[in-house]
Amino acid sequence: MIKKLIILYIILFYSYIFSVNFLYMYQAGYQPEDLIKYIDSQNVKNIFVTFKFYEDMYENITVSVNSKEPFYDIALVDLIWIPELASNNMILPLDNFFDNYNIPDYVLDQFKYNGKIYALPYLVNIQHFFVNKDILKKAGFNNPPKTLEEMEYQAKVIKEKGILEYPIVDSWINEEVLMCEFTWLLGAFGGDYYEEGKIKVNTLEAVKALSFMKKLLDEGLINPLSLEFKEDDVLNVFINGDAAFTTNWTYQSRYMEDPRYSKILNKGALDLIPVSEEIKDKRDTISVSGFQGLAILKNTKNIKEAIEAIKVLTRSEFFHQFDNEIPIYKNMHIEYEKEKEYNKKKLIELKNVLNRPSLVEYNKFSEILRRYITMTLKGLLSPQEALNKAQKEIENIK
Repeated sequence: MIKKLIILYIILFYSYIFSVNFLYMYQAGYQPEDLIKYIDSQNVKNIFVTFKFYEDMYENITVSVNSKEPFYDIALVDLIWIPELASNNMILPLDNFFDNYNIPDYVLDQFKYNGKIYALPYLVNIQHFFVNKDILKKAGFNNPPKTLEEMEYQAKVIKEKGILEYPIVDSWINEEVLMCEFTWLLGAFGGDYYEEGKIKVNTLEAVKALSFMKKLLDEGLINPLSLEFKEDDVLNVFINGDAAFTTNWTYQSRYMEDPRYSKILNKGALDLIPVSEEIKDKRDTISVSGFQGLAILKNTKNIKEAIEAIKVLTRSEFFHQFDNEIPIYKNMHIEYEKEKEYNKKKLIELKNVLNRPSLVEYNKFSEILRRYITMTLKGLLSPQEALNKAQKEIENIK
């Protein structure tokens, strides 16, 4: 009996000393129950997960890094945070700990800073176009729109026939998701954030993208609550059958098909995000990246254990088991494409993402641009005036 107690004490002592505390996001992507189920299945006893909403993640990372006793050893980080976290030595480079990544370069490169890898990709998160086929059929349409102008026309017909008051819904709240929505729309009009290697947000394409957003509001085609909605709000509106069109992260397809949550079983569809008429001959679709990776915080006292934890969390078994999201490994994509009819569209969308700028001062950049976009959407400034002011302010970021 004494011998058993000693062994139990040793096990508990080891788990306490060498536990790995993992900060993870509760929202889009792999859900908390996925991680808990998977960690339990691996018989791993020393990985402890804390779940926070996206808006609280960065602050929690900062607090942990600046604490004498860190709260977390590893954290899920957004690709847009990499330059700031890396330049301020808040996370550790991983090049010496991992090799043979087998991850597409256009994903892995987003987690590099000055040529070093600072996070191992974990969630290949991108936006998709979601359509209610039943509503389209009632309005007389057999196929989803391929262009933004066609979507606008179909939405008008749906509204005019009294099927829905607001056929479109989206997340345009003044938070980072607004940057994501504006980014794919910018790409849908043929633009990006750079001109001759410098940041430029008041281009013709940017004005067209913002003008289109305002037009949808003025015409009453998009739910005005979109200015307050987060992604989960958009998800709930869509799976309740109260919208014909939206864009959202991959996780929406999971809930769209789950009878516990969805009222549109076999009616909702994942499709390619439409582009504008003027660029449809150049590209079929556009999306925005929301990739997230696993990073080791600089002041962890358990580097070896953190590395082993990341290896456990990124086993191919995990991505096979929770296959609603796109797996990070290239050699899994062929099989993944065959599993569900729309998985091919997910992979097409992945190859057509437009990234937000990679900037050390990204958070300041985002805050400025979102503020002026919101002012336009609320009718306070014209698109051109707003973006001109945003450009001037962004140029003065120190």
